[in-house]
Formats: sequence, structure tokens, C-alpha cells
Amino acid sequence: LELVTGRPFDQQRKGGWSWLDNSERLDEYMTVAIADVAFIVTTACLEQRDLKRARAATELAVLAAPYEEATRLCLVRVTEAEGDRREAERILREQVCNRSDDGQAPTELNERTEAIIRNHRWLAS
Repeated sequence: LELVTGRPFDQQRKGGWSWLDNSERLDEYMTVAIADVAFIVTTACLEQRDLKRARAATELAVLAAPYEEATRLCLVRVTEAEGDRREAERILREQVCNRSDDGQAPTELNERTEAIIRNHRWLAS
């Protein structure tokens, strides 16, 4: 994860990298791979109560995959583990539940996200 500096292939030179558009979308595979590895690292670090590394892994995931819901849920979990329940709830409301990527109304949460929120008892109040 220390090799991650942002979204994969986000610094393409003008007129270059056209092979990415005609391929299997390696940029998307790399984004998901980074998010998946970060999730595993975050989970392991949280189990060991290594909050510093859990946060670092999660922040890299958010940097590499800013539109992935899973990275935002990890951020909520880490923030809550750090003891800042109010900030965790704010992130959950603003960046997951009420997120709008296109300026329109927020989309409905998928079943998996709703189950995670319910299982962690986030927003129970």
C-alpha cells in the first residue's frame, strides 16, 4: 500500500494511454485491488488495535478509490474505533448515505451497505 499515491493511471499524458480504453480496464482492476488490500489491512489492524496503521490503510484506499462505498465504510469504522463516534456518524451520513456523485439526489443504498450499517448499529438513534 505504500506504493499507492492516488488513483491508478490518473496522471495520463495527453494523447497517451489510449490502450487503456481498449483493454480490460486495468485502471478499474487496480482501483478495486487497492481497495480490497486496504480493507484486509484495515481489518487486521483493527483486530490488533493498531489504529494508526488502520487509518493509514484506509486513507490510502480513499485516495485510490474515492468513489468506492467500501472505503468510506472503512473510514467510518476506523473513526469509530478511534473513539470519535460523532465524526464517524457525520462521515456515514455525508459520504455514504447522502452521497451524490453527480449533484443529483443521493442514490439508494445497496443491501450490503444497509446490512453493514445495521450490523454495526450505526445510525441506530
